[in-house]
Amino acid sequence: MWRLGVAIVVGFVVMAPAWRPSGAGPLGWRAARWLVPYLIGMGVISRLGTFGNGTGDLPVGWDFAVIALFSLAIYYWAMVTRP
Repeated sequence: MWRLGVAIVVGFVVMAPAWRPSGAGPLGWRAARWLVPYLIGMGVISRLGTFGNGTGDLPVGWDFAVIALFSLAIYYWAMVTRP
């Protein structure tokens, strides 16, 4: 997981020059504002699960349900707030 986190941070650093504060950048940063909460939430859910170095607080089965509900909520947010 930490390698994935490093890859995401490197991607943000590489794409940062295209960012404009007005939200009208060529990459559509305003439309992607759901991405950071999604990645943080998935990281937290993964940490609580049983896979890899997870704590096991979310047993198998429940972790799938939590991921499904969380993903549906983020999808709804992304669709409602799209430009």
